[in-house]
Amino acid sequence: MSADRDALLERFRAGLLARIERIDGLLEQAGGNGSGDELRKEALGELHTLKGEGRMLGLGSLADVAHSLESFLGHDGANADALRTLDAMRKALSPGVEREIADTVLEAARLELGELPEPAEGALEVSAEPAPLEAEASAAVEPKAGTNRRYVQVDAAVVDDLCERLAELSALYGKLRGRTLGLLSTTAGGSRANAELVEDLARVSNVVSDSTTRAWSLRLVRVEPVLRELRRHARSLAADANKSIHVEIEARGVELERNVLDTLWDSLLHLVQNAVDHGLEADSASGERSTGGTITLSAQAAGPNVVLCVEDNGRGIDPERLRATARRSGRGAELAHASEQELFELLFDHGFSTRTEVSTLSGRGVGLAVVRRQVEGLGGQVRVESKVGQGTRFLLTVPFTVTKERSLIVAVGAALYAFPARSVRAVLGSHELVRPKDERRPTVRYGDRTLPLVSLARALDLPSDAPDTSAIVVELGGRPFALTVPLVVGDLELIRRPAEALLGSLTGIAATALLDDGRLVMMLDVAFLQRALREASQGSAASPSPTPRQGPRRRRVLIADDSPVVTQLMQEILVSAGYLVEVTKDGSEALAAIRVSEPDLVLSDLEMPRMGGFELLAEIRSKNQRLPFILLTTRGSAEDRRRASELGANAYLLKTGFKSDALLDLVRRFLPSPATEHASPP
Repeated sequence: MSADRDALLERFRAGLLARIERIDGLLEQAGGNGSGDELRKEALGELHTLKGEGRMLGLGSLADVAHSLESFLGHDGANADALRTLDAMRKALSPGVEREIADTVLEAARLELGELPEPAEGALEVSAEPAPLEAEASAAVEPKAGTNRRYVQVDAAVVDDLCERLAELSALYGKLRGRTLGLLSTTAGGSRANAELVEDLARVSNVVSDSTTRAWSLRLVRVEPVLRELRRHARSLAADANKSIHVEIEARGVELERNVLDTLWDSLLHLVQNAVDHGLEADSASGERSTGGTITLSAQAAGPNVVLCVEDNGRGIDPERLRATARRSGRGAELAHASEQELFELLFDHGFSTRTEVSTLSGRGVGLAVVRRQVEGLGGQVRVESKVGQGTRFLLTVPFTVTKERSLIVAVGAALYAFPARSVRAVLGSHELVRPKDERRPTVRYGDRTLPLVSLARALDLPSDAPDTSAIVVELGGRPFALTVPLVVGDLELIRRPAEALLGSLTGIAATALLDDGRLVMMLDVAFLQRALREASQGSAASPSPTPRQGPRRRRVLIADDSPVVTQLMQEILVSAGYLVEVTKDGSEALAAIRVSEPDLVLSDLEMPRMGGFELLAEIRSKNQRLPFILLTTRGSAEDRRRASELGANAYLLKTGFKSDALLDLVRRFLPSPATEHASPP
């Protein structure tokens, strides 16, 4: 195939696969539908178009298979054979498959169908209009009369980059607007020019907001193709396990962000495997077919959420069997009076399984724990419903969007933190808190429940000297928690930006966002927060506000890094250990700070605007050989390490795989912590 043909295939590969998906769906519906003839005829029309597209793109083998399948279906061919042929087409069109291998796969599929005469005249009615692919490939083709719709295929990475740029534009505009309004407030008011400038700012604000919303909508994809892919896996798994199944899909045009669906793929696949393995009966060894089972894959919108469901009509889950398994693992007394739903929750515990042997599909009780972690990591919830002898249903509720969402913002110390608004159930004032006389276990009344109060600062080990004056009730994993916070800032729509990798495991920061005034907001990982609150609420005592951190902070660390997220993390780690911390954005600011007051240690990034880490180190070493200097960077090449050593760096630490203990151990080599100093004899 020529380079031009290769480029053309890459451009239209998604269109070919989408057409195969439509044919697959039509044949699946035709199998159990009273209007099967009409659906089959529609599938034949799609096949005819696919054949023409294959010829146009130089895919002769694909066109030949489409032609054979067209003849096969025209003579009432079996759907199962047709679906296997479509699977072969998908494999041949998969990215990275060599042309020779693709041709071999397609030829094998064509031979399996056998030689058949052409379908009877009149069995197929083909539209004379060009196929969408053909129309798209030719700039000379005009759109159909009465429609202005035109389509182009765009690399998803381009859309992601556009959204990121617009998020940055929105933040920069917010800063500019705030500064401009601040300047106007200090000038003589009442001028017409000032009023017009304010109106222009408002118009620009609307355009920026609207553009951002439109760009984010480009990240939405239909859920149905993913469910169809799962259906194919279910068929294949059932065939390998000698089981008869029918898979139904109900999606109704539901859309989700692409990254959400990508994250959920493994979870959905595991639930499908579970349904085939646990839920449905196998055919008998004598070859007698079972009555068969049905797996239903569905998606539906529910307010700000989408509910994805994997349901089977198999044997169901016996709660008493779960109770017996818990008893064998030593949890019998704890769950002696547990409800049916509480017993179902055991399925999500790591390592819990009622199986005595491991099959090729099911593992050792770790799959559902991973499912819950993935879903809750998106701010969603998982629930299982089951009746013995009737079947099982797994419901995954996830937010419609996790990139742009309303959030409740709170202030703890100098930092801002955000909760997804969908998880917040109530915001309470100090007068609504119940404080017992002993002050050991403050509580709050929410609905018909009394919830223990947990300080957010204490639960997340955040530095804060301010007293907690408000409380919020959040629902995480189906359980309500009551948190106390120093200040509730407000409820705003924020654009999430994924946090740097080193933040997630250390602090539970899943993403960040910027307010209009440029302030950074930390967006908490829901699963991390749930674990922290559960541990804090189980403590023997909880105070309404954290005890202010005591002790002298004699040693001062200067941080030079242009990443607000990294500097925030470094600051929290070092302040928690008892150090004073000063933050600068680049080498130039760091040098200016050193001239005012020399710190006890410098912690610097390599790549920064104006002056980088190497230049800063060289400037410092030209005047001071004693000041400890640590480089913290993503660059780990031998050349960078050699240059750092030659310039006089005391240590070189990579951000990749970063751990807070490693940083503290390194800093303590040069600066004893306050606690260590007090423990040492004079």
